[in-house]
Amino acid sequence: MLSRLVLTTPALAIALGAGAMGILLDRWGRVPVLTLALILFAFAGAHGLWAEDLHQLIAARFLFGLGVAGVMTGAATLLADLYRGEDLRRMVGLQAALLGCWGIVSQLLAGWLAEYHWRGPFALYLVALLLGLTLPWAPRTEVAPALGVPQEAGPSMHFALIMQVLMLALLSSVGMSLFSLILVHGPLYFSQAAGIGPRGTAFLISSMTAASSLASLSLALWKRRMRGVSWVALGFLAMAAGLALIGLLPRMRGLLPGLVLVGLAIGTIVPCIHAWTAQLVQARHRGRTLGVLTSINYIGQFLTPFWVHAWLDRTGDRVLFIGSAGFSLLAAGGLVMIQWIERMRQVEAEPSVQPMPVRESKTRPTDRLGS
Repeated sequence: MLSRLVLTTPALAIALGAGAMGILLDRWGRVPVLTLALILFAFAGAHGLWAEDLHQLIAARFLFGLGVAGVMTGAATLLADLYRGEDLRRMVGLQAALLGCWGIVSQLLAGWLAEYHWRGPFALYLVALLLGLTLPWAPRTEVAPALGVPQEAGPSMHFALIMQVLMLALLSSVGMSLFSLILVHGPLYFSQAAGIGPRGTAFLISSMTAASSLASLSLALWKRRMRGVSWVALGFLAMAAGLALIGLLPRMRGLLPGLVLVGLAIGTIVPCIHAWTAQLVQARHRGRTLGVLTSINYIGQFLTPFWVHAWLDRTGDRVLFIGSAGFSLLAAGGLVMIQWIERMRQVEAEPSVQPMPVRESKTRPTDRLGS
């Protein structure tokens, strides 16, 4: 139980702390909070190098999760301050692609370090200190310098906008929870349904991670204009197709394309929803809004084992994945409601009083000249 808490405590800390980190970002500024979060990330993450028991390690992992919350929210908010529109979508896609690439590299490095000592992988967290050295050169302005948009530009936080942001956060949480289904129950399902061992499972999970990075990189390189709602809809449709394949064809020929589709989906959904949400709010509300988005995402991840266990008590493994595909389709349908709310906001923003039309004079020019 304690060893499992070492793995799940950071997710709980991120869910609890991201909203508070967002408030600090709006009050203290992006760079100072990001600097403090990187320091907390580095030292709390590396605490495993000298921890004496699991209780100390769990406490350090909670502080580490708070550092992760600050880093994720701060980086996303700073990107949203500096870029707009398609440029923001491409930069968030590049960020997600680099996240996936570093995940693969760090796993390989952790395995190599663990060969020498079990504490070795904890040293990787000290890389954050090297990144912190670059922050003094980070821009501290709260505007988009390329476009000259002031921080007060954009819609105010009225009720319709709050509802739209919360629905986007809920959709993102659903996507992350469906993605976590693979990590929580996938290895056991692969073993029981297809007889796939640890090496095959590692290959399948790595394929999903690589597909996620590829999808995010495609967002960064895609030059044609495409609305965020279209990207998110495609992502949820791909998620539904992938989960259905996993449930219907529990063999390597079905699992591999299914996991690739799930990876492509999550690599599209999360960056696009982050960019979409960041563009909806003013700069002075952006930190706390993205903090709430991050919190709801990780609440979805944290709750995944509970709803998976409850579902498996009533149905089988295959029904779990096929039913999850249905939830992904419902999430894609939820985009219609978000679009309706956005349309309502646009109608409310239009001026209610129309200018009176100018009536043309019936007097001919020649008559006026004559008079």
